Amino acid sequence: MTTTPTELLCQFYQAGQAALAGRRPPPPSRPPGAALDAVTLLARQIGLDVILTEAIAADSREWAAEQAGLARATPAGTLILDSGTAPRNGTGRDSRTLASGTFASGTFECLLALGLALDGASDIWALACDHQPQDGATGAFLCPDSLARAMAAGMDPAAMLAGREAQDLFHHLGDLVPAGDGARTRGDFRAILVL
Repeated sequence: MTTTPTELLCQFYQAGQAALAGRRPPPPSRPPGAALDAVTLLARQIGLDVILTEAIAADSREWAAEQAGLARATPAGTLILDSGTAPRNGTGRDSRTLASGTFASGTFECLLALGLALDGASDIWALACDHQPQDGATGAFLCPDSLARAMAAGMDPAAMLAGREAQDLFHHLGDLVPAGDGARTRGDFRAILVL
């Protein structure tokens, strides 16, 4: 049985979370070394090269431009792991207030902005998850056809990014990562898979 790119990204995320089980909670917005080490080891075991980045961006568009440029210049068979700080907690243009009164992070906005920056690149997938689930989802997948599927369904990805509706877009596509029992995850996770 062949593993799909989204299944592979999910395995990397689960490996990182498992590496942190039973440990003190890490700083939520920065994946701790144990998680990065576990994901790197798994990726190398299946024959992927790994690039670690530490992007620090003011907003999702800046982060996406940097990561898209790197992904486009990266050879096939590479996993890019970003351990930097995503725009979050009321700073930058990507924040919005949830019904609970707390600020949403820029996780979904970063992923949608990445999709716009990649403009349908056929060989790049991504997964971004936040340490604090939002409206039942901890993150989402970005596939090469995500924006095309959104537009075919009558959505305008650029307008939804500007309107802070990125999570809604991924919800309508069925590409959200559910939060499960609603418990916090053990750290943010952002990965780009180039095949």
